[in-house]
Amino acid sequence: MIEHFYKVADLVFVVRADERLDLAALLRNCEPFRVASGEAVAVFDLYTSPISYPEKTFLESDDSDMGHSELFSVGGGSHYLLELSEEGKKLGMMLCNRAFTNMEVRFNPASPYAGLVVSSMIRIAFAQRVLAFGGISMHSSTILCGGRGYMFMGKSGTGKSTHTRLWMENIPGAELLNDDNPYVRVVDGRATVYGSPWSGKTPCYRNLSAPLGGIVRLYQAPYNKIRRAEDVDALNQVLPGCSVLRRDSALHEMLVDNVLAMIEATTVAALECLPDADAARTSHEFLTR
Repeated sequence: MIEHFYKVADLVFVVRADERLDLAALLRNCEPFRVASGEAVAVFDLYTSPISYPEKTFLESDDSDMGHSELFSVGGGSHYLLELSEEGKKLGMMLCNRAFTNMEVRFNPASPYAGLVVSSMIRIAFAQRVLAFGGISMHSSTILCGGRGYMFMGKSGTGKSTHTRLWMENIPGAELLNDDNPYVRVVDGRATVYGSPWSGKTPCYRNLSAPLGGIVRLYQAPYNKIRRAEDVDALNQVLPGCSVLRRDSALHEMLVDNVLAMIEATTVAALECLPDADAARTSHEFLTR
């Protein structure tokens, strides 16, 4: 048995597998976050042999770039089972206890998608586990600039990656932290944004962090106009882009508490914008004034 420890958002998780598996090659995106050891908040055991889980109860499904996922309740509600498939072919599955402290991941190591499948399942489970530590996994493209991190959210196709690229092209010192799945943690009233091993289609796996300087939800428009969002409005701007199993009321309650603490600690805004340099300057000036 081999163990690899990884530290994301100042929280450690461990991946354990048969020593015949090359974990470094399997989880290349996680390598920048690898540490020698640590007190793990989540444990992932990898297995390459198939198994079936009887008496599973369907809860919900989702379609994404990863393929089709289905979530089930098993063990009389004591565990969750996540199954990933594409075009009807099962790619992998993960059994999780309800606290998301222990996960059993099963996959085909010969598949060309093996690393992506395992990484995706770790991402989903870890996003639930961090909620207990004031953490949030957020669907966002995030910039580092002037010693702070700025997050840009919005529906798919809104232009999050375009907007951060415009920052890098037009705002001196701006650099990409993560293009899809950064983390935020609020500790003692201070919000920090972290890079992660998961960055969508952009391979940006940076083990860096910074104080959170602001969150902006983007809306396409024929003009550039930004406004501050507060209270319930701020919650509505941020909450849809946060990862949680929404069928789990305890997890959802933790998420709402964490988001409320986050918006209390930073600036939240809504930006109606064009995909142009003036939009980047508009958000930059608002967030840094």
